Amino acid sequence: MIVKIETSEGTLEHDTNAIKNKDSRVQAEVLVRKVSTLEILREALQIANVVHRKNLEDICSASPESKVEASTEDK
Repeated sequence: MIVKIETSEGTLEHDTNAIKNKDSRVQAEVLVRKVSTLEILREALQIANVVHRKNLEDICSASPESKVEASTEDK
């Protein structure tokens, strides 16, 4: 499996199938799956966050009685 790893020096490509040590190769493949799953979850959470914020905004906008006026305090 070809993986791209971004570092401060740039993007590096590695072929996990070329790792000679079987334990290291299996561990690398497991980590690739874990990172992929985490990326999917991160994206799903971001989408859910945006949707919930929009729904809250819609509810509050439809309920003008909920608006709180900003107080102006003199110092």
